[in-house]
Amino acid sequence: MTDIHAFEPIFEGWVVKELIGKGGYGCVYRAVREDNIGEQAYTYESAIKYISIPMDQGELESAYDSGYVTDDKSAREFYK
Repeated sequence: MTDIHAFEPIFEGWVVKELIGKGGYGCVYRAVREDNIGEQAYTYESAIKYISIPMDQGELESAYDSGYVTDDKSAREFYK
C-alpha cells in the first residue's frame, strides 16, 4: 500500500506522471523519461504496472474482519 512515488525515480530516470487505470491486480501508471543528447531532446513514455498486496486499506481491514488475519505476522503470511 506504498505510494508509487516512493519508488521514484523508477528505473533510471523514469518518473510517474499519472494513473492510467486500476483493476483487481494493481494500478497502471504512465511514466516518462526525458533525455538530452547533444542539442536534441527526447521524451520516452511507458506504462508501469504497480501491484500492491493488499490493494488498499479496505482490503486489509476486510481480511481482519473476516478472521483470516489477526495481527501483522498473520497478515504477511495471508498475503504471501
